[in-house]
Amino acid sequence: MLFPFLVGAFFFVSCKKCNNKEVETPGLEIKIPNPISVPVENLISDYEIIKLETTENSLFGEILQIFGMRDKLYVIDRNLTSVFIYSIQGKYLGKINNRGNGPAEYVNIGSFETDKINNRLLLTDSFSKRLFVYDEMGNLQETIPLDFTPNLIASDVSNRFIHLNSSSESKYANKDMRKHNVHVVNNNGEVIDCFLKDDTPNRIDIRTAQSFALSDEGELLFMPKLSDKVYVIKGANAEVYCTLNNQTDLKTVKLSDKKKIFYTYDKQNLEEYEKDGYLISCGGFQANNSFLFFKFGWNVPVYTYYHKEFKQSISIYPEKLDGNKGLSMIFSRCPKLAFDEYFYIDIPWAIKDYVVSLIPDSKLKEELSEITDDDNPCIIRYKINEGLFLKN
Repeated sequence: MLFPFLVGAFFFVSCKKCNNKEVETPGLEIKIPNPISVPVENLISDYEIIKLETTENSLFGEILQIFGMRDKLYVIDRNLTSVFIYSIQGKYLGKINNRGNGPAEYVNIGSFETDKINNRLLLTDSFSKRLFVYDEMGNLQETIPLDFTPNLIASDVSNRFIHLNSSSESKYANKDMRKHNVHVVNNNGEVIDCFLKDDTPNRIDIRTAQSFALSDEGELLFMPKLSDKVYVIKGANAEVYCTLNNQTDLKTVKLSDKKKIFYTYDKQNLEEYEKDGYLISCGGFQANNSFLFFKFGWNVPVYTYYHKEFKQSISIYPEKLDGNKGLSMIFSRCPKLAFDEYFYIDIPWAIKDYVVSLIPDSKLKEELSEITDDDNPCIIRYKINEGLFLKN
């Protein structure tokens, strides 16, 4: 799981054999076409509301992230304090809320990920520099002290811990970690290998909403910041999984541009690049059974859906969706989860009542109207209309 800004790391790690090991295979080509004008009613083929059960132990105010594994949903609250566990239908099953300063407790959630291959949950705490491993029901299995301040730790079919860096100039004491995006971590919390060169030497304090997914074979797919490639992590190598072919009217960010772009808390030029007509890939990457999803843009988002079977893409400007305004406000939200055949979004309290007043009479309007301020936020999962890809 990735949160908006990166916390710097200043601690020593022992990296035994860090090398630049990208295998430049061509990979799959994915065309990024110009956004199409499409009514929201034609973009979405199916959707349903998941009402998250509200109990004394499960009440929270706002959803930050959603994760899926097997038949469960894992919801992170905006305060980064708890992981709420629900069935896929929204029944409350339990939560992870081990906050404190004890040996089995975390100060705050730095990152969270589901390890679908090994059926476990990975939570990092950047304050105590530890990795917490839980089973699917949130029972603590292992606590691993780390030799560095973690950003995001995931895992793959090889049952390895893989630390993914999403910001350059991150102040790791080990220079190899600074220079590379992928760090392999052993069971003692030590970095034992680094690869996939970071092409953004300036400081970019941005952590994208999502930057990795799993391939159909369970291998880890990772999209670095400002990249036109998604890499698959195979053993000690990073191979090109797919290359994005920008066919929009927007300009492509070249390697020379990546070396100039910066973003810090008090200054940045990334926004200027977007205003100058560049397609900025710093928004996120997701995958489910049928689609790859890419979010481009900074202030002007572009969504691209790639259909794996049809090998076709469509792009939209989510803020310019045609059709009913209320439905457009709902389904223009960036997916927080791609899982099985669906994309998952939430409806913030700030817009719920306004959206309800705009959408046509329907089961959706009725169910949203029934949700009160005493209830948990709800999740909507939807499918993209596959017919749109047959026309392109």
